[in-house]
Amino acid sequence: MEHYLEARNRNVTDVFVLIDIDDFKLVNDHLGHQAGDEALHKVAKAFRDIFDKEAVLGRVGGDEFSIYLSYAGTTYDRARTDVERKLDQLFERFATDISSQYGECRLALSVGGYQTWQRMDLTYEEMYQNADKALYVSKRSGKHQYNWYEDGEKL
Repeated sequence: MEHYLEARNRNVTDVFVLIDIDDFKLVNDHLGHQAGDEALHKVAKAFRDIFDKEAVLGRVGGDEFSIYLSYAGTTYDRARTDVERKLDQLFERFATDISSQYGECRLALSVGGYQTWQRMDLTYEEMYQNADKALYVSKRSGKHQYNWYEDGEKL
């Protein structure tokens, strides 16, 4: 991530998203680890299919993933709209192609996003911490949703 942050130019909107698969442990506990691995592969494929080739996708650990996008030459609002459109597609695909196959486990997605513009001092740790705050708002608010952390906001 540090490489991507150092390589970008000044007029850019950075977006960092954390995604947690809610209740994923139930898949491993009830259906076995092979079923859990298959579910993770399906989720990763959905990320690759929906998000641009320029998106940096990562598995933070366990059932938590990250997505970093850098938007040059567009407005802050257009970047947000684009990411939200893709997240809506991800939620829809997750519900129809993944969660439905593991129905008794009631899988859902909780998402937290952080967005900033022209922040040359931005670090991975700051993006992660801010997106994580928004992620926990999603979890506390009933899961299967996304929320955004705004600079200066107390969540």
